[in-house]
Amino acid sequence: MNINITHLLFLCLTLCTCSVQGISQDVVYDEEYTVKYINDRLASKCQLQLERKNIVVEFYEKGRLVRVDHIFPESIDPEKIYYSAEEGAVIIKCFEKAGRCIDREIIKLKKKNGYDRCNLITKCAPEDCTGMATAVQHLINLFTLDDYERTKPFEEN
Repeated sequence: MNINITHLLFLCLTLCTCSVQGISQDVVYDEEYTVKYINDRLASKCQLQLERKNIVVEFYEKGRLVRVDHIFPESIDPEKIYYSAEEGAVIIKCFEKAGRCIDREIIKLKKKNGYDRCNLITKCAPEDCTGMATAVQHLINLFTLDDYERTKPFEEN
């Protein structure tokens, strides 16, 4: 049986290419992936979840729910979402014309008020939080822009 070196190389390249394609998986930057990405980087006293077409951020103290922020994506200015090293948080702000578009409920006081910003408390070091603001912007865009998608990691602005 004559095996030509060219045929052997072709076979090896084909097998290597197929196995690499089988191993690599394309990441889909959908709502579920984005929420998990954000929550994995939030402090344990702060958790984000989706509720219908809105974003709900829950804040805990000693394991007890103390505050709930309801964020309405169409009222949020994606350009005003940023990481604040001073606060150790990603800041989410409303469009100026939307005013106090974030409904905040303080559980202990049984009080609800409107606010013009929300702070997502992070657990990452400032240099590791660069993707957080991008991920939150992406989540807002998923709700508000038609046919919007992302194809690169959040750390790549």
